[in-house]
Amino acid sequence: MKAFPVASCLLIGASLIQTAVGLNCNSLCAACWKDGSPGVDIKIGCKASNGYCGDKCPQGYHGLHCAKTVRCE
Repeated sequence: MKAFPVASCLLIGASLIQTAVGLNCNSLCAACWKDGSPGVDIKIGCKASNGYCGDKCPQGYHGLHCAKTVRCE
């Protein structure tokens, strides 16, 4: 039972670090989920050649995550 709190802290810490630093995607493509519409998202092409995709979603979207390259073509 002691492992659960430790794992939870690590998961939360990792997500906070990712939010503060930004998202890097090898695919050079990211997406965000539309607020209030499960399964609907918006694609975001990463402009930097190093895969940096920013650190937040546009207004009305959440959950910045990497996406497949074909999504941004």
